[in-house]
Amino acid sequence: MNMKEIIETSMKNLAENEMKRIIQDAMEELARNKMIFCSEGDFQYHLANAIKEQDDNLEIFLEYRRVDICVYDKKYKKKYFIELKYKKSKLDCERNGMKYSLRNHGAQNDNRHAFFKDINKLENIEEDKLKCSFALFLTNDHLYWPEKDKKKGKEENQSLGESFCIDTKISKGTHEYDERTKNKSEVSTASIYIKNTYRCEWVQYLPKKDEDTNNSEFKYLLLQIPPLKK
Repeated sequence: MNMKEIIETSMKNLAENEMKRIIQDAMEELARNKMIFCSEGDFQYHLANAIKEQDDNLEIFLEYRRVDICVYDKKYKKKYFIELKYKKSKLDCERNGMKYSLRNHGAQNDNRHAFFKDINKLENIEEDKLKCSFALFLTNDHLYWPEKDKKKGKEENQSLGESFCIDTKISKGTHEYDERTKNKSEVSTASIYIKNTYRCEWVQYLPKKDEDTNNSEFKYLLLQIPPLKK
C-alpha cells in the first residue's frame, strides 16, 4: 500500500468513526433528556433531530430509499444510512411529566430475524456516495441482550434459531430460521446471508428505575455496516 492509499484509508476510517460517534452522542443526548418513545416512528423522528443538532453540515432525510434515516454530509458530500428497530416490553411509567404505557411487542424471534434482515439490506444496497451504514436496535426487553452471568469474553456463533438473544457476535454466513406464511397457518425454513462478522456491544440507554417495573432499563446495539463493494 502506497502513501496515497494509506492516507485515503485513514480518512475513510476517520469519517466512518466520526459518524458513529455522532450517532452515539445523539443517543446520549436523548438519554440525558430521559426520552422514551411511543413507537419506532417516534424514535426515528427524535433521533433524526438529535443527529442534526450534532453538526450543521448534516442534512437529514427520512424514508429515503425505504431506509429509516439518511444522513447527508454537505461538507464531504457523503451519505450514511441508518436502519432502526425499537422493540418494547410492557412498561407503565412517568418521565419528564409524561405518562407512558408501552405495550409488549413479544415475537422476539421474529424481531431478531427482522434485525438480521436490516443488516442484510444495508450490506447489499447500492447508492452513490454512500460511506457506510448503521443498524441500531433499541429495546427495554431483556430477552434480546446477553445474560449478566455469561462468562466475560465468551463469544457465541449465533444462528437465528438458537435464542432470542443478540449476543457478543453475529457471524458471517447463512443463518436459517423458521418463518410463518402470511396467513400464519404454515411454517417454512428461510435464510439470511450475512456478509461480514459483527461484534455486538449492548450500551445502556436508560438505567432501571426502582419506582418502575423491571422493564424500565433500556439498552441499544449499534452496528457499523460497510458499503457494497462495486
